Amino acid sequence: GLEFKRDGWLAGVTWFRNDYRNKIEAGYVAVGQNAVGTDLYQWDNVPKAVVEGLEGSLNVPVSETVMWTNNITYMLKSENKTTGDRLSIIPEYTLNSTLSWQ
Repeated sequence: GLEFKRDGWLAGVTWFRNDYRNKIEAGYVAVGQNAVGTDLYQWDNVPKAVVEGLEGSLNVPVSETVMWTNNITYMLKSENKTTGDRLSIIPEYTLNSTLSWQ
């Protein structure tokens, strides 16, 4: 990955890849319903899977006492290698943003 730091600012980007054997994911087909009618799903075993993506970060010193911290993850690939299907519980984008005060 790459990282830049200056005057309290921090920016970075990282590429990652994880190859899994026996990855667990939520099933796609409902196996039943609960008392209020919500579908219930069963966890399934994925024999081989790959998860690959980019993660970016940006930390901004808003003031001497406030820091704004941001992180975004974009999945390039999230795949069951056996079927070619996308993994069910991994979102394409994830964004986190916080303000910290000290």
